[in-house]
Amino acid sequence: MPYTPVIPSTWSTGRVDLNEALVAILEAFRTAQPTIIRKVWSSAPPNLAGERPFVYVGDITEEVRNDSGLRMTDYTGSVGYVDIMSDNSEAGDRAMVFFDYMRDLFSANARGISTGELTQTGAREEELAQGPLRFYHGVITYRYTLQEGFA
Repeated sequence: MPYTPVIPSTWSTGRVDLNEALVAILEAFRTAQPTIIRKVWSSAPPNLAGERPFVYVGDITEEVRNDSGLRMTDYTGSVGYVDIMSDNSEAGDRAMVFFDYMRDLFSANARGISTGELTQTGAREEELAQGPLRFYHGVITYRYTLQEGFA
């Protein structure tokens, strides 16, 4: 006997909700600290040219566990901060404001997305190069755990 698949009439929008929430958090930061960033990207930009400093939402990965009618999805990813390194101390000062403020924004918005919990898990600094230009690259990592029931 052939199997007839069940087609859900609704589906989980956890990844979309997370990306939209991260962009909203970054826009709130931009509004509160307008001298620190100029542009927010909802994904990694195609190149480092354009308005800087800027922030972006990096790739999102997920791990799914199912147990007794409960689905837990752990999304992990990063938020990046890019600034030109023409003046290292100025770029570094802006980055430190970004790191400190974002840590508090993540904590303040830990339970604001759907039925999940958002936590910052780390931060690191590195240097990027594009041709002869050098860029400061700050990266915040996070975990978003979404718990959903299903039949």
